[in-house]
Amino acid sequence: MKFTRCFAALLMFGLLGPLGLAAAQASGLCTQLPLSLQNIAVNGITNAEQLQKVDEQLDAYLQACLEQPNAKNTRSICDNARVVAEQVLRVIGRMDTAGKHNAFLSNAKPKSYKTAVALLEKRKKLTTDHVCLHE
Repeated sequence: MKFTRCFAALLMFGLLGPLGLAAAQASGLCTQLPLSLQNIAVNGITNAEQLQKVDEQLDAYLQACLEQPNAKNTRSICDNARVVAEQVLRVIGRMDTAGKHNAFLSNAKPKSYKTAVALLEKRKKLTTDHVCLHE
């Protein structure tokens, strides 16, 4: 338990963040958020810089899923886009809940929220357009 919290704190403060972020960007494929990002300690976010770092990490995973489907990425988008959007929304929901006890987070507006909602809509459209054959 302590290790997970320490790892999440390291990720939040950018010490390990670039590793997961680089992997998502390098592959160009829509991949699920790593557990360290899903379970990030949102209570510790106390300023705009910390929030922006987390928001940018979430956005990197969303952007890979928002790419136009092609021969290389269609399967990863169809398999993971909805899950990634839901994972991001859960992290943001935890931020919202933490805002009850954290004055900074009570007014936080992560940009990745709109992106995650847009990704859910895009994924629905891909199913409607028969690009993705299952919901």
